[in-house]
Amino acid sequence: MKIEEKILILGSLLHDVGKFQQRCESKRLGNHESLGYRFIELLQDSFLPILENDQDALKRLKEIVRDHHQNSYDNLVELCRKGDWLSASERVELAENEEPKDFWQHHSFPKQGCLMKNL
Repeated sequence: MKIEEKILILGSLLHDVGKFQQRCESKRLGNHESLGYRFIELLQDSFLPILENDQDALKRLKEIVRDHHQNSYDNLVELCRKGDWLSASERVELAENEEPKDFWQHHSFPKQGCLMKNL
C-alpha cells in the first residue's frame, strides 16, 4: 500500500475524532478540527510506524484532520473534505424525512466518561 493511501485512510477515519472531546467537555476547548489535531499529536508515536516513520506523512495526516472543513490545495485534504460534505448532506436529506429536532439531538457525556478528557 502506498503511503498516500495510508494517510488518506487514517485521515478519513480520524478526521472527526475531536468531536468526542468537544461533546464530552465543551466547545470552549476549541473546534473539533483543532482538538483532533491535538489528538494526533498526542499519539503520534503510535501513528508513525503505520506511516513508515515518515514525518511528512504524519504532518499530512494532521493537516487532513485540522483542515478537512477548508478548501485546500492538498488533494488528500480535498478528498476527505468532499467525502465529509457528502456524508453530511446525506444526513440532512434523511433529517428532512424525519423529525429533525429528535434526529439532531445530541447528548453530553459526563466528564468521567470521556476517553479523551486528558487532551
